[in-house]
Amino acid sequence: MQKSADFRLIRNSKAVSEIITVLLLILLTVALFSIIAVFVIPYVRDSLDNSKLCYDTLGKVEITNDVTTCFNRSNNETGISIKRGDVEISGILVGLKAQGSSKSFRIFPERYEEVRMFVKDYNETLELPGKNEERTYVFNPGFKVEKAVVAPIVGDKTCKESEEVRILSC
Repeated sequence: MQKSADFRLIRNSKAVSEIITVLLLILLTVALFSIIAVFVIPYVRDSLDNSKLCYDTLGKVEITNDVTTCFNRSNNETGISIKRGDVEISGILVGLKAQGSSKSFRIFPERYEEVRMFVKDYNETLELPGKNEERTYVFNPGFKVEKAVVAPIVGDKTCKESEEVRILSC
């Protein structure tokens, strides 16, 4: 009779061991989901918020191909007319390109030595185009500009650039 009681005890301890294993697996799963909830979900949410900011600016900051968007051979300056739609931006990145050369300029509402507004002095404060407005800026990159692109800056994030615009001579 003693043997039968010992055998039951051994069999019961195996059952307890399996229950503990299942509980540990459940605890590990809960811990894993907690880590995902604490770290991954806020990261994805922030990334989506930043993407939405740039998504709102798509096609709303662009170069207009008019008479003031051209390269002036006499003074090696390039005029670029930039049109802004109904969108909030903090600045504009302008990329000027030529065969084998490129240079970028940042336009913020402050003084900037290498960019000036059309028909204004270099020492004046730059202004961004207002909502649904257009402004012309003058650049001197040191080479004959062939193409240009613009990209809106929202906060501290530079968004996707516009399509390239071919720059003709004035």
